[in-house]
Amino acid sequence: MRAFVILSMLGALAPGVVTAAETVAVEIAGFAFDPPSVTVKQGTRVVFVNRDQVPHSVVGRLGDQEIFRSPEQIDTDESFSVIAKASGEVALVCGLHSRITGKIDVAD
Repeated sequence: MRAFVILSMLGALAPGVVTAAETVAVEIAGFAFDPPSVTVKQGTRVVFVNRDQVPHSVVGRLGDQEIFRSPEQIDTDESFSVIAKASGEVALVCGLHSRITGKIDVAD
C-alpha cells in the first residue's frame, strides 16, 4: 500500500517540523536536499522544489518499498509534492543523482 499520494505541482513554502494538514518545503539546491531531514505528522504535504540549474527527481522509499516517484525531471524552480499517509522513516534519493539523499520522518 502506498504511504504517499502524488499531488499537482506547487510553489515553495517554509521548511521545518510541522503539524497535520500543514505544508513543508524541501529544496533541492547545491546538489542536496535542504533541509536533509524533516519530521512531519501524517497528512502533511511535502513539497520538493528544484533550485539547481540542472534537473532532478525525487524517489521515496519506506523500508524496501518505493512509495513515490516524481516525474523523471523536475526542472529549475519546478516542484513536486506528496502527502504523508503512513508513519515511518522515508528515505529520499534523487533518481538522477544518487548521491543526493535525505529523509522524512512521519510521526503518527
